[in-house]
Amino acid sequence: HLLAEAPAAAGRLDTWLDARWHPTRIELNRSGGSLSLVGRPSRYEWQARDLSLQGLALSLATDRPLRQLQGTLMGRGVLELQPLSVSGTVRIEKPGLLGLAGRRLQADFAYSRSDYKVRADLEPLAAGRLRGVLEGRPGGALKAHWLARGGDAGLLRQLAAAWGLSRDRKSTR
Repeated sequence: HLLAEAPAAAGRLDTWLDARWHPTRIELNRSGGSLSLVGRPSRYEWQARDLSLQGLALSLATDRPLRQLQGTLMGRGVLELQPLSVSGTVRIEKPGLLGLAGRRLQADFAYSRSDYKVRADLEPLAAGRLRGVLEGRPGGALKAHWLARGGDAGLLRQLAAAWGLSRDRKSTR
């Protein structure tokens, strides 16, 4: 789920339709940035340019609460609707999600009805770097591998909080 929550930046959504009323181009403009999709419902190429994420919230699963997004999105990729899949490369300046904040996040991702994979590189607000790979199946188990370099304990606490871990819970392997 993706939702705009108050206060959210005002925006403009424009859509171009073909003779059968199928969208061939969709553009969202807000806060000086844009998100565009060009193509056909079977395959759109998407591109984000300086799109503010402020005021948007994301839920990673239907049974999870919405979480506020922060940052400015740049990137490009492909969105297919029949069957659903999305992939691309993104860069987010001053990202914030699930309690993790940073200077910059770069990621490559692919999602389909059968599986997903994300490779991410986060530059935290403090020193260091956090690299990760997440992969799995929608509704199934998640496999994650994280590598932190040059960070401090605050970075590890942010990462643990982002995954809903607490000091009272024992680790399982």
